[in-house]
Amino acid sequence: MKNLITLVLAFVLHYSVQGQVVKGQVKGRDGSTLVNSTVMFLDTKDSTMLSFAKTKENGLFEIKKPAKEEAILQVSYVGYEKFMLYLNLSTLADDLGVITLDSASKELAELVIKGEKAAVEIKKDTVEFNASSFKVQENAMAEDLLKRMPGMEVDRDGSVTAQGKSVTRVLVEGKEFFGRDPKMATKNIPADAIDKVQLFDKKSDRAEFTGIDDGEEETTINLVLKENKKNLGFGRVNAGLGADANKDLRYNVGGTYSSFKNGNQLSFVGNANNVNQMSFSNNEFSMIGVGRGGGGISFGGGGMAGSARSGLMRNISGGVNFNNKLSQKTELNGSYNYTNSNTYVTRDGSSQSVIGNLETSGNSSSIQDSDSQMHRLNFTLNSKLNDKNSIRWTNRLDFRDNSNLTESEDAEYIRATEQLRNSTSRVNTTEGNSIGFTSQALYQLAFAKKGRTLTTNLTFGLNNSNNDGRLLSNNGLFDAATGTIQYTLLNQINTQKSDRTSMGAEFSYTEPLNTRNFVEVNYSFQKVANDLDKEVFNVKETGNTLDSTLSNKYNNDYFYNRAGLSYRMSYEKWNANFGAAIQDSRLEGNLILRNELIKKRFTNPVFTGRLRYSFTSAKSMDLSYNTSVSEPSITQLSPVPDNSNPLNIYVGNPDLKPQYAQRMNVNYRSFNQLNFTSFFVAMGLNYTSDNITDSVTVDNETLARIRKPINYGDNLSFNGVANYGFRIRPISTRFSITSSFNVGRSQTLINNLDNITNTFMNTNSVRADITPGDNLILGLSARVSFNNTTYSQNSQLNPNYVNQGYTGDLEWKLGNLFTLNSTMDYSIYKYATSDEVQRVPLWNAAIFKSILKGKKAEIRFSVNDILGRNRTISQSASGNTFSETRTNALGRYFLFTFTYNINGGVPSMGRPMGR
Repeated sequence: MKNLITLVLAFVLHYSVQGQVVKGQVKGRDGSTLVNSTVMFLDTKDSTMLSFAKTKENGLFEIKKPAKEEAILQVSYVGYEKFMLYLNLSTLADDLGVITLDSASKELAELVIKGEKAAVEIKKDTVEFNASSFKVQENAMAEDLLKRMPGMEVDRDGSVTAQGKSVTRVLVEGKEFFGRDPKMATKNIPADAIDKVQLFDKKSDRAEFTGIDDGEEETTINLVLKENKKNLGFGRVNAGLGADANKDLRYNVGGTYSSFKNGNQLSFVGNANNVNQMSFSNNEFSMIGVGRGGGGISFGGGGMAGSARSGLMRNISGGVNFNNKLSQKTELNGSYNYTNSNTYVTRDGSSQSVIGNLETSGNSSSIQDSDSQMHRLNFTLNSKLNDKNSIRWTNRLDFRDNSNLTESEDAEYIRATEQLRNSTSRVNTTEGNSIGFTSQALYQLAFAKKGRTLTTNLTFGLNNSNNDGRLLSNNGLFDAATGTIQYTLLNQINTQKSDRTSMGAEFSYTEPLNTRNFVEVNYSFQKVANDLDKEVFNVKETGNTLDSTLSNKYNNDYFYNRAGLSYRMSYEKWNANFGAAIQDSRLEGNLILRNELIKKRFTNPVFTGRLRYSFTSAKSMDLSYNTSVSEPSITQLSPVPDNSNPLNIYVGNPDLKPQYAQRMNVNYRSFNQLNFTSFFVAMGLNYTSDNITDSVTVDNETLARIRKPINYGDNLSFNGVANYGFRIRPISTRFSITSSFNVGRSQTLINNLDNITNTFMNTNSVRADITPGDNLILGLSARVSFNNTTYSQNSQLNPNYVNQGYTGDLEWKLGNLFTLNSTMDYSIYKYATSDEVQRVPLWNAAIFKSILKGKKAEIRFSVNDILGRNRTISQSASGNTFSETRTNALGRYFLFTFTYNINGGVPSMGRPMGR
């Protein structure tokens, strides 16, 4: 019996030790196997040896994995450079593959390579980038750091795309930073304060608590700060003055400050400038519902890196953000933002359309001058009532004032004869204000039995807006009888009041079947009420008269009830969620002026599913499927004409049904910690039935259009993106190669004829970041975009073109004297409607020097758009029309800027209460 127990213990011990063994192979750069190479795990703190092994025949080795979070892997062989690498042992694969050693020259015989942390790590559903692996320029911000990371793209306006998906939230230390505006963190957190960048798809609060996917997710970035920044205050203030090519004053003055202590955080930001910098996103207030339907795809774009927006903009903004621990169990997060801006935009455009066998061309020009003012308040209260109960209360309040003046001219011709068929010259003015409020209360209860939970989510929202407008237009239409253009003058004023209220409730209960299988029962209810009162008056010398054909009084209520069941399985290598529900929707409306009632009812199945498989700790794949129902908006339902463009009138449709969308996505991620290579691929298939699109009726004589939304056809799109990142250490260069595609098919009705639009876009890019030493950073990139659109009604107008873009950025420290910074962005646009090629070289440069003790300050002289060639060009295809637009942009200007860095010092924020 004693011998049996000994044998069992030996057996268990043997396989337990085997599970802690890491294996691999050591080779030279020439492919030779290096027998008797030394392989060691060292402690990251003092480099003491944790485990040791020698390579055997064929260079193979097995070494015990230390029981630590991190360790340094060191491999050495006589005559070869020593290999050292920081490794995260919790995610380290059991097989390290081949480790390649470089031959050492006599000069390098004693060389010791410093250990490096892995640039990218995969931790379950999170991709983690180590900021120290990506070198950026001095005084760079978070968005500059993101540009260097594999699979990350930052547009000229600061919008971030990660692995082909738009990033909608950016957290700092896992907490909101100025509400849900992602650009606030990327534009105001210094890159040198960041330790890690974590990328993941954030699930809904309910899904995170229950572990059962409900199909709701947001692509999210979390910025993890360095340890020495978590109890410090840091920031900067800057003042820049200069002039543009017209000798007009240009300025950029502002500052940001953040302090962190004991889990609390306080941040301030302020800016005033007229160099097109926008501190806060001025996005519309988010409410439940969908916008106008219809398919389309846009390509191109242009403008200077550093010139974030088209047109000319003056902006004043400021805000404060805080995260405060009121007690051990309660946290309060909040922010206040203020923005006051003026934007002046000029546009010149051309278009081509297919109407049956008729081909038309058009020209347009406009001048837009707009002012906006916004106050936004956010606050969230998180309280853990006890070990089993928690509550989160989230609120957002917006106040807005807007005014807009637009002067525009349009003309359209028969393409073959160049005969003018219509023209309009109009002035639109609007003034208005709005208030929006949303509130959400989430209650979560965990029962004594592990896995048994109950969640309750209550929501409320309202949006009230008041607008006054005026339309003055001179409209010309072709008269077939006379063969000439006949003009009419339109002079109107209008007032519009709208109210939107929403309320909803959601309940879910999960029950564990065993430790790996769970079931969830859920129910949700939503009600959205809309009220619209629009009055249009014709202005005449005898007085203003109500135009009943354009005026509208309307209210509608949209309800839905949804009940569903979900199932979750969780195993070591994989986990899966499957859910199904039935949604019953009702739409009830009243067209008051027309004395018409609308009553509709729809029943749709709703599905969710997700499968995640981890091949190893560094390789994983996700597959997801979900469906959704989108109800038409009040604008789409209202059958009253909108004549803000008299030659392109929009009329709603009260007979619309909700559209039903199905989406399938697959993602694969892989990273090799030893050779610093990363690879990801993401693909998505989207199918929409009962698609809400515009039916277009075109007068064959005047070419005037009437658009009406209808449920017509099915939209289909297939897209994908792949990225491969690697480095070549001997030349100190990191490469990132990306390829993406988008294939789309949409249907529209044009004069009751079916038109199928097929679109294809393929973009390929490569970027090299070269860091040969501490004094030089060089970035080079190239991008080529292929675009093809075909129309079923007339293939002669199919627009096909190729756009190219090349960029280079340089930062060069010239000893202790100063630093040179330069950026060149060279774009080549091929116009689809002609043989014209537009080349736009955009060159920015700056020279700066750090001064004062500890490089606390910087003086900088910068010139934007040195060549004076800044342009913004866009091309788009939608329905039966292809259009190109050229927009004005901020041209050449220079600035002298002084910046003072606030870095260090413990903020006096006090200790959390209750300690």
